[in-house]
Amino acid sequence: MNCALVIDTSFIMSDLLPDENGNEINLALYDIHVPALFYLECNNVLQVALKRNRIEIADHKEYLQVLNSLPIIVDKFSATCESLYSISKLSQKHDITAYDAAYLE
Repeated sequence: MNCALVIDTSFIMSDLLPDENGNEINLALYDIHVPALFYLECNNVLQVALKRNRIEIADHKEYLQVLNSLPIIVDKFSATCESLYSISKLSQKHDITAYDAAYLE
Protein backbone atom coordinates (compact mmCIF):
# COMPACT_ATOMS: atom_id res chain seq x y z
CA MET A 1 0.00 0.00 0.00
CA ASN A 2 1.36 3.39 -1.02
CA CYS A 3 1.32 6.51 1.12
CA ALA A 4 -0.92 9.37 0.01
CA LEU A 5 0.70 12.48 -1.41
CA VAL A 6 -1.02 15.70 -2.47
CA ILE A 7 0.91 17.49 -5.19
CA ASP A 8 0.35 20.85 -6.79
CA THR A 9 0.90 22.08 -10.31
CA SER A 10 4.27 23.69 -9.62
CA PHE A 11 5.58 20.38 -8.28
CA ILE A 12 4.72 18.50 -11.48
CA MET A 13 5.72 21.33 -13.81
CA SER A 14 9.18 21.54 -12.24
CA ASP A 15 9.67 17.95 -13.42
CA LEU A 16 8.27 18.51 -16.90
CA LEU A 17 9.57 21.86 -18.05
CA PRO A 18 13.16 21.80 -19.30
CA ASP A 19 14.27 25.06 -17.63
CA GLU A 20 13.05 24.07 -14.16
CA ASN A 21 14.75 22.10 -11.41
CA GLY A 22 13.06 18.74 -11.04
CA ASN A 23 12.05 16.98 -7.86
CA GLU A 24 13.96 14.03 -6.54
CA ILE A 25 11.01 11.92 -5.49
CA ASN A 26 9.73 8.64 -6.88
CA LEU A 27 6.03 9.31 -7.48
CA ALA A 28 5.41 5.60 -8.04
CA LEU A 29 5.75 5.14 -4.28
CA TYR A 30 2.69 7.29 -3.59
CA ASP A 31 -1.00 7.52 -4.26
CA ILE A 32 -1.02 10.98 -5.84
CA HIS A 33 -4.02 13.20 -5.06
CA VAL A 34 -4.98 16.53 -6.62
CA PRO A 35 -8.05 18.78 -6.59
CA ALA A 36 -10.20 19.13 -9.70
CA LEU A 37 -8.47 22.35 -10.75
CA PHE A 38 -5.09 20.61 -11.16
CA TYR A 39 -5.38 19.86 -14.88
CA LEU A 40 -6.64 23.39 -15.63
CA GLU A 41 -3.61 24.81 -13.87
CA CYS A 42 -1.26 22.44 -15.72
CA ASN A 43 -2.84 23.38 -19.03
CA ASN A 44 -2.43 27.06 -18.22
CA VAL A 45 1.26 26.66 -17.33
CA LEU A 46 1.88 24.84 -20.61
CA GLN A 47 -0.01 27.46 -22.63
CA VAL A 48 2.04 30.26 -21.07
CA ALA A 49 5.29 28.33 -21.62
CA LEU A 50 4.32 27.88 -25.27
CA LYS A 51 3.50 31.58 -25.71
CA ARG A 52 6.79 32.60 -24.09
CA ASN A 53 8.75 30.16 -26.28
CA ARG A 54 9.93 28.13 -23.29
CA ILE A 55 8.67 25.03 -25.09
CA GLU A 56 7.86 24.04 -28.67
CA ILE A 57 4.46 22.79 -29.90
CA ALA A 58 5.80 19.21 -30.12
CA ASP A 59 6.93 19.46 -26.47
CA HIS A 60 3.50 20.81 -25.52
CA LYS A 61 1.80 17.73 -26.97
CA GLU A 62 4.31 15.43 -25.27
CA TYR A 63 3.75 17.10 -21.89
CA LEU A 64 0.00 16.69 -22.27
CA GLN A 65 0.55 12.98 -22.91
CA VAL A 66 2.80 12.69 -19.86
CA LEU A 67 0.23 14.43 -17.66
CA ASN A 68 -2.48 12.18 -19.03
CA SER A 69 -0.45 9.07 -18.18
CA LEU A 70 0.26 9.94 -14.54
CA PRO A 71 -1.55 7.77 -11.98
CA ILE A 72 -3.35 10.66 -10.32
CA ILE A 73 -6.46 10.51 -8.14
CA VAL A 74 -8.61 13.59 -8.73
CA ASP A 75 -10.69 14.86 -5.82
CA LYS A 76 -13.69 16.37 -7.57
CA PHE A 77 -15.14 17.90 -4.41
CA SER A 78 -13.58 21.30 -5.15
CA ALA A 79 -15.63 21.43 -8.37
CA THR A 80 -18.92 21.28 -6.47
CA CYS A 81 -21.02 24.01 -4.91
CA GLU A 82 -20.72 22.18 -1.57
CA SER A 83 -17.00 23.02 -1.53
CA LEU A 84 -17.67 26.77 -1.34
CA TYR A 85 -17.98 26.79 2.44
CA SER A 86 -15.21 24.38 3.39
CA ILE A 87 -12.66 25.86 0.97
CA SER A 88 -13.58 29.39 2.01
CA LYS A 89 -13.19 28.43 5.66
CA LEU A 90 -9.76 26.88 5.06
CA SER A 91 -8.68 29.85 2.99
CA GLN A 92 -9.57 32.28 5.77
CA LYS A 93 -8.19 30.12 8.56
CA HIS A 94 -4.77 29.73 6.93
CA ASP A 95 -4.71 33.05 5.07
CA ILE A 96 -4.19 31.36 1.70
CA THR A 97 -5.83 31.56 -1.71
CA ALA A 98 -8.90 29.50 -2.51
CA TYR A 99 -6.75 27.61 -5.02
CA ASP A 100 -4.29 26.59 -2.32
CA ALA A 101 -7.15 25.79 0.04
CA ALA A 102 -8.54 23.38 -2.58
CA TYR A 103 -5.28 21.42 -2.36
CA LEU A 104 -5.40 21.51 1.42
CA GLU A 105 -9.03 20.39 1.49
